[in-house]
Amino acid sequence: MIHGEEARLKDHGAVPYHSTDNCGSAPSSLEDRLSHVEKSLARIESLLSNTSRGHQNGSSPSRHSEENVWSSLITQLPPFSLAESLLRKYFILDTMLRYTHQPSYTCRALKIYSISTGQVRHDTDKESSSYLASLCLTMAIGTTLDDQHSNSESEQQSRNLRKQLISLHHRFYEISETLVPYRSKDSNPEFAYYHLHALMLRIQRGIMDDSSSLSQTWFEQGKLSNTALFLEFHRDPDDSDVQISPFWKELRRRIWWALSIGERIFTQKLRLPNTLPQSTVRKPVLIPDCDLREDITQSELNDQSFIGRIFTSSSTSIADLTPPEILVASTGKTAPAEWAFIDAKIDTTQIMTELSKLSPHSLFPNSPLPDIVLVDNLIERLDAQIPAHLRFDTLSTAQTRHCPLTAPDQPPWILAQACVSNIGKASVILNAYQPYLSLSPRIPNNGQIVQHALEESLAAAHRLIVSSEIFVWHVTLRWPEGRSLFSWNTGSKVFAAGVLVALAATRDGPDHDGWRKWMGDLQSAEGLLKVLSDRTAKNLEGDWLACKSADLKALKILRQLHERAKSPARPTPPSSSGTMTIINEEKLFDPYTTHEMSRISTLTNTPSQVDMTADPDVAENFTLEDLEALLTQVYGKPQGGAG
Repeated sequence: MIHGEEARLKDHGAVPYHSTDNCGSAPSSLEDRLSHVEKSLARIESLLSNTSRGHQNGSSPSRHSEENVWSSLITQLPPFSLAESLLRKYFILDTMLRYTHQPSYTCRALKIYSISTGQVRHDTDKESSSYLASLCLTMAIGTTLDDQHSNSESEQQSRNLRKQLISLHHRFYEISETLVPYRSKDSNPEFAYYHLHALMLRIQRGIMDDSSSLSQTWFEQGKLSNTALFLEFHRDPDDSDVQISPFWKELRRRIWWALSIGERIFTQKLRLPNTLPQSTVRKPVLIPDCDLREDITQSELNDQSFIGRIFTSSSTSIADLTPPEILVASTGKTAPAEWAFIDAKIDTTQIMTELSKLSPHSLFPNSPLPDIVLVDNLIERLDAQIPAHLRFDTLSTAQTRHCPLTAPDQPPWILAQACVSNIGKASVILNAYQPYLSLSPRIPNNGQIVQHALEESLAAAHRLIVSSEIFVWHVTLRWPEGRSLFSWNTGSKVFAAGVLVALAATRDGPDHDGWRKWMGDLQSAEGLLKVLSDRTAKNLEGDWLACKSADLKALKILRQLHERAKSPARPTPPSSSGTMTIINEEKLFDPYTTHEMSRISTLTNTPSQVDMTADPDVAENFTLEDLEALLTQVYGKPQGGAG
């Protein structure tokens, strides 16, 4: 055995070999031993030389392995027919966010697919990794529309496809992440743009994913923000040292502002300081996707700026909401209204930023509140220059069959955008006045401040609930594809409005003139959360998260508050100092953020004692069918198709 092992080692050049004839003899001479060492070193040098030549010839095992992995990844992409279908569905959902420029994105997909085979081209290299990471996630989002089918087998196929696409997204993104540090100053902006776009899509998917949460999406937002700063998207392209085309300048501006809008919404909801630095990026030009060509010139973009004056005109009436402003059926094009909606969201975001500078955040919770007049002035700007078709008074006419927003020849996303715009603005108002609702009763004049903040907040809560109700009605009856847009973001806002009207109803009791209206809003909020929780339970069927969803928790809390508000409040004698007292109730926590909800100061009333741990009978509240029937009865079923 020893001899055999020595022979094996000799063949590999690992040790000098001594014959068995020398086993019992004296040690070999010094010259022999040095000779063996020299021969061993020569063999080692030869091995190293061969390995080096192999690397130079591109034949290293690691390189072959990387190439095989890349080839395997691109062959797993779906055929073009399926990719095209999923992209079409994605863009239906993207009408509410406008994260993606449809013409250029679709054109880019055509470049990586072979027309003859319908498969991804074999010569697609890693320069496409950032786009492929983005493409996989757009297709994954597109599969959510397939979940609308009642066929359980079809739903399962969609879920399996979605899992595969998400897995591919992560693999392509890992490859892109190794390359992007060297591409931040590239004269070709495509790679860096799609790398950031892939992260934007994670936020988009997180908003639509029932298994996701506000905190999880916020963590993804952090990576997105850091990547954007590293790639210098916070600088306006005109200020950059790298010269890029006007088309790519606009896409960079669009994605930066989409990122900023999301960051402001998250920080406001989570009561966090703003994380993005002050930016020099100008607002995108109000131009439809179909007119923003890749070869567009700067002079053409400048000519399109007149669109902004059309939509910021305060004199526009409902009668003016006719072609060519928002009507698209006659031309087959999406008219400027698509970006008027985003422009309005950007204006709201800028006001949110100014409000956040006024209000104390979690780092300084005891900081004095600013004069409420400053908040009033900023809130007034929210609706100062809003396009007419996005105003609440225009939206409220959606209850009739003669509203331009619900005309059969209008695209279905027009009304949906009006709803989302009003829901967002109302949520900003609720958050702005929330700190004033629980001011200390021992400070003079606080009563007037609390009352003013409460009146403004109740009006905003009503606006939010009505807008949400119309949105659900519209999506349920006219635009079923839009059901994928229901999310924890919607539920969180409805819950905040519902809690406010419930506390107001509890504070003032049935004798107050507004009690019946508040109770009606509360019942509507319960119905909306029932729809959202039912949808979540259906989509998470069999998942333990289904019984722990924030929507379901929020629904239970509103039911408990409803029971409390229904019981007449018992008046208590005023305090000897004549100042206010605070409602003495159990702490209320927002199930979406885990933050404590603000209480409302009151002069004379205390809440009735109701068991907050009880779970009222589910059957007493709306089912999805009940809500559809009620909405149809109240608003009427629109005539015509989905537009």
